[in-house]
Amino acid sequence: MGLVLGFAILVGVVIGLVVTAVTGGLAVVITIRGAKRRLYVWRVVAVVAAIFVGVLAILVQHYANRPVRPGSDYDIVTENFFVSGFGYSATPGIAAFVAALVSLRCPKRPLADTRESNT
Repeated sequence: MGLVLGFAILVGVVIGLVVTAVTGGLAVVITIRGAKRRLYVWRVVAVVAAIFVGVLAILVQHYANRPVRPGSDYDIVTENFFVSGFGYSATPGIAAFVAALVSLRCPKRPLADTRESNT
């Protein structure tokens, strides 16, 4: 039964890593494009991602798994392991994506031709 439970964690982690790769890739694209047009994008992304990773990790840790009787209820244990593996491995990508979306609220860069010259 231990192999089945280990496989449940592995499947959850693999699916979570796919989610992290997709959302993390989108976050990088949004951040790079936003940094060209907006101020303070990288700072905002770094701070928000760090905060959100912590918050999501705490939420995954305190997710209310269904109780299990020892020696039985392996279907519930398998589901609990899958959810934990998925949650922990999807957390960084989701946090990066949320941080990239928050960075869209940063102020825009001033246009080069609208600045007054002191010369």
